Amino acid sequence: MKDIFEFSSGGTFHPEGFGSWFFRLEDRVVTISHNIKGQIKNYGEFYLDESDSDKIWNLIDNANFKQSTRSGQPDEPKYLFAIKNQKMEIWSGDARDDEKLVSLIDHLTVLIEKYTKKKPVLW
Repeated sequence: MKDIFEFSSGGTFHPEGFGSWFFRLEDRVVTISHNIKGQIKNYGEFYLDESDSDKIWNLIDNANFKQSTRSGQPDEPKYLFAIKNQKMEIWSGDARDDEKLVSLIDHLTVLIEKYTKKKPVLW
């Protein structure tokens, strides 16, 4: 059994209305929801095929999760990553500076769109 991984894009109350995407992965089962100003749309559970599962876990295992220590910029989303009983909050600007996090977040975008048929704004 794989670890549990969770990602939240932050920005629930973002002024441009993008909302916050939540992605939870346990082994090959993913749960996705979208929160826009307190209105939550649950997309349910999806079973990842072997290729999607292997790719996302590889990106997670190789990511550099390092807690942001600076203050955020106005309207800058703060991502939340949770894995192995640790939670890390990382400002989107800090995540953009790390190519492994960029690859992970870009692939989360692909998976969210694939399974919900909605194009998420994570950056």
